Amino acid sequence: MAASERQVKEVTAEVVAALNDNPGLSKSIVYALQWLIFSTGLILLVPIILSRPLGLDHAMIASMTQRILFFSGLACLLQVVIGHRLPIVEGPSGLWWAVFIGLGTTAQAVNQDLGALRASLQMAMIVAGVTVAIIGATGLVGKAMKYFTPVVTGSVLVLLTLQLAGGFIRGALGVGYRGAPISATATVISVAVVLAVVLVSLKASPLARSLAVLIGVAIGWLAFLALGDVNLAVLKDARLFGAPGVFAWGAPTWDAGVVLTGVIAALILIPNVVASMIAMTRAAGAGDVPQQSFSRGVLFNGVANILAGVGSTVGSISYATAAGLVSITGVAARLPFVIFSVILIAMGFIPAIGAALATIPPPVGNAVFIAAMCTLFGFGVKDYARLKFTNREMFVLGISVMVGVGIMFLPADALAAVPRWLSYLLGNGMITGMLVCLLLEHVLLREDFFKSK
Repeated sequence: MAASERQVKEVTAEVVAALNDNPGLSKSIVYALQWLIFSTGLILLVPIILSRPLGLDHAMIASMTQRILFFSGLACLLQVVIGHRLPIVEGPSGLWWAVFIGLGTTAQAVNQDLGALRASLQMAMIVAGVTVAIIGATGLVGKAMKYFTPVVTGSVLVLLTLQLAGGFIRGALGVGYRGAPISATATVISVAVVLAVVLVSLKASPLARSLAVLIGVAIGWLAFLALGDVNLAVLKDARLFGAPGVFAWGAPTWDAGVVLTGVIAALILIPNVVASMIAMTRAAGAGDVPQQSFSRGVLFNGVANILAGVGSTVGSISYATAAGLVSITGVAARLPFVIFSVILIAMGFIPAIGAALATIPPPVGNAVFIAAMCTLFGFGVKDYARLKFTNREMFVLGISVMVGVGIMFLPADALAAVPRWLSYLLGNGMITGMLVCLLLEHVLLREDFFKSK
């Protein structure tokens, strides 16, 4: 057998359930539960993170959690059924968090009414969603894909991994957990969870490997439970049923500054949607992404942002970390993801389920994400491996990555003098690094300019 044929068989063997496979109902439900545990950790933390800058009380936090579950599930279902048709989680974006936190902090500094700000944020997400949906519907995304060369996509994936790494490492070490600067208990358990996920995904049978993340979460949860550090008392006060509301922050209002900031945030996140789709198709062994899939994915990301505005939640993005989960487990089938989306929607009507999932200690979720992000980083490195590493390519790659990573280390007040809308752009290392890479690759250091005649 030729070496190339062996490689093809090895890659194929890694996929336990391909996109169009039907693993069966029982396995699909188990895989859906794995998606659920993998994705809801960050979703459930969003209202807590935003409570202070947006002025949310306990009741508003609980209500927002319920709405996020419902509208994120609806966005996931629309994407996998009629959007890009890939198992990629649509959920609250970290950049949108930054927009909310920045605007809320500024509003409090100038004594602006936070209720009015929340109403304006709803309008900002709706307008941003419509803008992104138009870009997807007109096919502009597909035409622009020729600009996403291996040096660009590789840099995006590497910078995305590096940008998320800080938060995941802090969470896994228990920084701030239970008020401690760092938690030795969380650190030890997180290390055990990461090792468990890695070892199971590398050494176990295909079935066990497909449940690696679920096994890791179970180990971490049981360890915290044995130490008495899982708060089960919250389940007693949880309501069994409650419908999610719309426009919970009042009727949307127009604020030009808030709306412009939201539109810019949504536009600069479009490459994240594209990068997530590229990473997922590679993890699933599905080949290249058709241009129409890019367009549909961006279109329904716009729809997801509109739903976020209607549901008074947080602007949406496709989670690139989903590719990490598929790469670890080998489960890329759509059916489990559809079931997961429906469960997420149902959870929006049953607050008690969300309360139960909230008992998973944050360090466990962060530890699982560390293992998943390793494969995402690997996809970026594989893109680099496709380069010839000419002097031109090394300058493009080196400058882009150094700029992006350097921005990640800037102090929080470094961009205080920059206009607010621009600070969100320049303060994001991944986005700025990607823009620098595009500028160098296609304008300043174009390949055709340096080719020998």
